[in-house]
Amino acid sequence: MIPKEKAEQLIKKYLDIDWWITENYDMEDWLCDYTPKEAKEFALIAVNEILETTKVKWATQRKLPNGEWRLWKGVTYKKYWLEVKQEIEKL
Repeated sequence: MIPKEKAEQLIKKYLDIDWWITENYDMEDWLCDYTPKEAKEFALIAVNEILETTKVKWATQRKLPNGEWRLWKGVTYKKYWLEVKQEIEKL
């Protein structure tokens, strides 16, 4: 999956989450959806967490002609997630 597709997928996952609100403790609950802005913020938080925990060996990353990043010798691909972050920020 190319970075733009991953960015769109992450945002869509957050848009698909429904959650309940209870106001004033009177047990009146109603179902809510996250806004596109909130979904984008949550996707950025997730990607930032991945970036903070990813071990990097830049020389072992390979970008394919179609734009996908591939693991090489079992090393994680931080460049891929940096591009996903850039794509999320563009949306």
